[in-house]
Amino acid sequence: MASRNLFILPQIFWQVVIVTVFIAFRLVLLRNMGSGGWNEIDVLPLARHFADPDWLPNDWYLDRRAGYRWLFQILAGWLTTHWGFLATSIIGRLFCYFLSAIGIVLLGQKLGLSMPFVLLATALFCGVEEGYKQGAIAYEWMIGGFEAKAIAYGLILIAIPLLLARSYFLVILLLGWATSFHILVGGWAFLTTVAWVCLRYPTRFPRFKKAILLLITYILGSCWAIIPVIGQLSEPVPDSIIKPSYIYVFLRLSHHLNPLSWGWLWIAPAVYLLILLVSMYLLKKQAQNRKYFLPIDTNRQELGEFALISLIPFIIGIAIAPWDTQGQWLQYYPFRFGDVMLPFATCFLGVCLVEHGWNSNHQGLKSSYCITLLYCAIGFQSIFFTQQVLDLANFPAKQQNVTPEWKTMTTWIRNHTPQDAVIISSPVEQTNFSWLTERSTIAKFKLLPQTKAAIIEQYQRWDDLSGNHILGAYVASGKVSKQKTQKILEQGYNNLTTAQVKQLMSKYDANYIVTKSKHQLNLEVVYRHPPYTLYGNPK
Repeated sequence: MASRNLFILPQIFWQVVIVTVFIAFRLVLLRNMGSGGWNEIDVLPLARHFADPDWLPNDWYLDRRAGYRWLFQILAGWLTTHWGFLATSIIGRLFCYFLSAIGIVLLGQKLGLSMPFVLLATALFCGVEEGYKQGAIAYEWMIGGFEAKAIAYGLILIAIPLLLARSYFLVILLLGWATSFHILVGGWAFLTTVAWVCLRYPTRFPRFKKAILLLITYILGSCWAIIPVIGQLSEPVPDSIIKPSYIYVFLRLSHHLNPLSWGWLWIAPAVYLLILLVSMYLLKKQAQNRKYFLPIDTNRQELGEFALISLIPFIIGIAIAPWDTQGQWLQYYPFRFGDVMLPFATCFLGVCLVEHGWNSNHQGLKSSYCITLLYCAIGFQSIFFTQQVLDLANFPAKQQNVTPEWKTMTTWIRNHTPQDAVIISSPVEQTNFSWLTERSTIAKFKLLPQTKAAIIEQYQRWDDLSGNHILGAYVASGKVSKQKTQKILEQGYNNLTTAQVKQLMSKYDANYIVTKSKHQLNLEVVYRHPPYTLYGNPK
């Protein structure tokens, strides 16, 4: 009951605000609508088109059905329609950070961490180099851009301290909502929670009738995602020489899903795991030396157990990877949840060890060191944050991977071409093409549809844009990865002949192609702004 009353205490509210602002200071203006590790450039235009079908009405990719993203697209679609992409990115991020901050503050209380050390653990987890590199190896993240999984992770972070408090109904309700926002994030968190409860069945498992009620609660909470996913899974696999799962896992998302492509990066999860186990051992030994266990001691061990259990799908994914050559199992992201829970638990339990693991006589000195470190980090970040604020005047700009030359080209296209024009553009570069020009294009490597038939069609579009049959020979070689696929596509596009471009224009009812100026075509030059040229073939 005490845990449920925490939210009414003013100090809890202000702690949540402090953590929210602390996270926002690092991340809220980092690559809004950029094409880096976050996916706002993908999901926010989809949401805009969902809410306003008249915006880019004939765009093949944006016209995909919402699927499990339905709840997110309702929320983000209204915001993008009324406030625009930048405001939606900022408002949505702040909302996600607020959810995450609630969970972090509650967890800090459960672990016995004071506020400076809560902020230190948060800073260590959110990352120093890149905001989206919070995972151990599979490039997963919890706190960053505004998308469906960010909301799901925020709800999960609130659920974890409530799980330690045995508030099972609230936990399951939150996990159900998390699943409705993102089926894989919420689903893996739910399975981890079930396994955690079953690990110590006598003391953790609720009564049978209550367990049935909790299961019903989860199903009801997650129904917004479960229903469309069942429909998606029941779709027949299109007749094709290449499976949709192979395209998804090995050509497009190998950095997330193919452990055989991770190479030397394996050192990171090994280090995280070692620190986690050592922290759990030393914290437990400290409690044993005290000859009695406090609730915070139990909570620390249980958080560590939760993180270790989340690694079970991770380990299974590694085991099946050499045999799952078509990606039929790897496509379900077995590495996703464990990849972020391992660093998250390691950061928080490691900081617990720093604050409480040595002589308590030095507690004040450790707090002073921690506060000094935070002040230094905030001081350095303030320089970057100030620059980010100034950059908003030129949005979109460098942080969105938009050069002045590309901005001039897209502005001209938006102002001087028909609104229903389909314009051929590189499948790899300028993922922001449709957003900036408000014109449809053929396909982008980063913008991958979710249904089986659409993934096969996307592959065909890639093949067309790279000159036909280049992808087939590349796939037949067996040596594929995300980076190699991008290189093959870009090289093929830059070597398209005039005849091939005319075939593309005829097939996709396009009148224009934008390419680098050094890519010479025997077509009418409509507009040139080096290093880009817009060619036309009026019908």
